[in-house]
Amino acid sequence: MGIQGLLERYKNLRRPDETVRLAVQRLLKELCGVAVGVEDIELRRGVVHIRAHPVLKTEIALVQKKLLKRLKEEMGESAPTRVV
Repeated sequence: MGIQGLLERYKNLRRPDETVRLAVQRLLKELCGVAVGVEDIELRRGVVHIRAHPVLKTEIALVQKKLLKRLKEEMGESAPTRVV
C-alpha cells in the first residue's frame, strides 16, 4: 500500500475530544433545541464544559441525565460522566 492509500485511510479520523464535542452539540440540539457552537464545548478529564448564557445552561442542566445516557449509548465506557 502506498502513501496515498494510507492517507486516504486515515483522513477521516477525528480527535476523540472532537468526536465528543460534535456529539454533545448534536444531542443538545435534538434534546432541547439549543444550538451551541462546537467551539463552546470542551472536554476535560471526562467532563463536558459548556460556555453559554446562564439561562441556556439551566436548560442544559434539565436534560443532563438524558444527554449523558445518550452519550454512553453512543460511545460506551469512554463517554463523559458529567456536564457543567
